[in-house]
Amino acid sequence: MRFYKLQGAGNDFVLLDTLAQPLSERDFALLARRLCDRRFGVGADGLLVVEPSQGADYRMRIVNADGSEATMCGNGIRCLARYLWEYRCPDAASLAIETGAGVRHVHRLSAERFQVEMGTPRPMATPSLRFPLHAGGTAPNRFPS
Repeated sequence: MRFYKLQGAGNDFVLLDTLAQPLSERDFALLARRLCDRRFGVGADGLLVVEPSQGADYRMRIVNADGSEATMCGNGIRCLARYLWEYRCPDAASLAIETGAGVRHVHRLSAERFQVEMGTPRPMATPSLRFPLHAGGTAPNRFPS
């Protein structure tokens, strides 16, 4: 099995290109746990899997070292983009990459700089933490209701 080891801003990944080598092993959770193990495997934060896409140029799957699948990873998509420009489409100015969080567009700014359109930030549905701030014998509430 051919793989690539990539790193972006401190996150490291093992990349598998299923376009170049179709894999009979489709249990990516098990594969990630084995390959990403830092003592007995290659060692990585996660597994990046390049697949064909119906609605974009490529599809990226991200499988964490524990075998769970993530919807999106900013450093992962940058690493994938670098790989794609290096080995698959060196003349493309931009790429559309399907992720679990939707299609993300990556633009090439220079040979080593990329811009990822991550979408509009939205607040999480998790309720805010509220706790009193004790200072000087008082506990004013500084959080809006």
